[in-house]
Amino acid sequence: MDDLHVQFEAVRELEDGLRRFRTEAQNTVSAGQAAVLAGLRSSQERVAYWAGELERRQGDLAACLAAAAEEDAAGVQPRSCAGYGAAVAEAAERLAHARRLHYQCEEAANRYFAAEGRYRDYLSGGLHDAQGFVAEFADRLERAALTRPE
Repeated sequence: MDDLHVQFEAVRELEDGLRRFRTEAQNTVSAGQAAVLAGLRSSQERVAYWAGELERRQGDLAACLAAAAEEDAAGVQPRSCAGYGAAVAEAAERLAHARRLHYQCEEAANRYFAAEGRYRDYLSGGLHDAQGFVAEFADRLERAALTRPE
């Protein structure tokens, strides 16, 4: 094989490599996006869980306090609601923690999506342009090889 054919094959291999790289990069970015969105959903679900749990525990505490008040009014030793109060405090603390974590997840996701957008622009713009240039160069080499006198 002469030099022109070797160059042509090398440029075609480069073109194929750029195409594979672009496809894999786009797949990786899409997978990253899916993972970030799954993390956000998970942290939001945790917030929703603890908000519901706090509401439920507050209801349990209110019911206990009402029953204790009725017992006290009836002259009976009222029940202790300290365990319910501790459960409400725990749920409130866990909800606050879940909200802080969700906020941090949102902040990290925003930074990721900003960088992802720039990278996608590169993949669809700059890398796509480079692929086009390489393909055009390969076509020219091929035409030169075909029109070249032996």
